[in-house]
Amino acid sequence: MVEWRLSVSSSWRKDVFKFFAILIKIMFYKLLISIIVIAALSQIAFAANLNTWNIDVNINEDGTVDEKVTFIYNESVEKSDYFIFSRITDVQVFADNVSVECEINTEIGTSIVCKDINAETIEYNFKALDLTDIFGDLKIFRYKFSITQITDKFSVTVKLPFGDVLADRSKLDRLGLAPFEPLYGKEGSDGRRILVRWILDYPQLGDSVGVSVLYEHIGVAQLAVLAVSIIAVII
Repeated sequence: MVEWRLSVSSSWRKDVFKFFAILIKIMFYKLLISIIVIAALSQIAFAANLNTWNIDVNINEDGTVDEKVTFIYNESVEKSDYFIFSRITDVQVFADNVSVECEINTEIGTSIVCKDINAETIEYNFKALDLTDIFGDLKIFRYKFSITQITDKFSVTVKLPFGDVLADRSKLDRLGLAPFEPLYGKEGSDGRRILVRWILDYPQLGDSVGVSVLYEHIGVAQLAVLAVSIIAVII
């Protein structure tokens, strides 16, 4: 009888120890997770905010594209990077208007990584070689820009070569196409060249903006006549 009681008591103690061991382990994991979450939130809270992300695309007559990507932060950052699914050349990067050397990786697309820059404004300049194509008797620029950083304002501006205009809508209606997409883009001009601009406020991380522009060459003389016509209508 005594042996049975001792056996039960010993077994009960082992179960209690196991219970508290499991309880302590659960509490430890909860504490660890809480610490990780707090650390992550702290990093987000104290990370530099990307106020503005501008992409300026200048299409050349030969179909190449001169692209300028500008990041403007609310405070200095030590590292910045940019990726594009294209072959590029003539890479120049400026950190607060000072030229900096960056790492360039071309295994898949082109990755530009700049370290130890300590700047608020980072500007990437390069020439992209394969972003335009021939579409029947028209030309087309297309690229899907991905939102890979949280930003307050994102914009893309595509400027056509001098002497080129957006494709005639009458040519596109039968194909179910538009001169540019997304349709919320705004057509304009810098006084010499036609451009289209897309602006997004507080875009979602992971979203993308699939930009396409169909355009054609009408010549400088016809462009001048078109400009005069537009001015006459405005007046």
